[in-house]
Amino acid sequence: FAGIGHAADLATIDKTQRVDAIIGQQNQIRAEVKASRNGWDALSQEKRDEVLKDQDQLFVLLQGKQTIGDLEPDRQVEAANLLSSINAIATNAEDERMICTRERKMGSNFTQRVCRTVAQLRREREAARDALQRGDQQQRMQPKSPAGVGL
Repeated sequence: FAGIGHAADLATIDKTQRVDAIIGQQNQIRAEVKASRNGWDALSQEKRDEVLKDQDQLFVLLQGKQTIGDLEPDRQVEAANLLSSINAIATNAEDERMICTRERKMGSNFTQRVCRTVAQLRREREAARDALQRGDQQQRMQPKSPAGVGL
């Protein structure tokens, strides 16, 4: 259900998705929320409670079903919207998870502990990639001197 927005419609719902797989994934998320692990500790208690409430509703909807297609059409949309809400909050939790590394300062042999969120690391990677691409494009745009002509 990743990628389904809050206004899910029947055409975008994978009706073959197995309920046991959904419940397994939700139970894993639930354990992380309750233990405040993997970024969940960075989110407010209100957001964590919202996930647990959405999961409770989802578990009731899915009870006794094998696939999403076993639900009535309105209930399929409801399940998709609950999963979308949980996914949106989970994505935010992952973005807030801290990752710490030991890094050596330029010009020094000493290392220091540097901590960044997953979102910060992603932005840094994207900025570095963009800078490399810009540099590569600028190099290709430079006029090349004709062969055999010295400078």
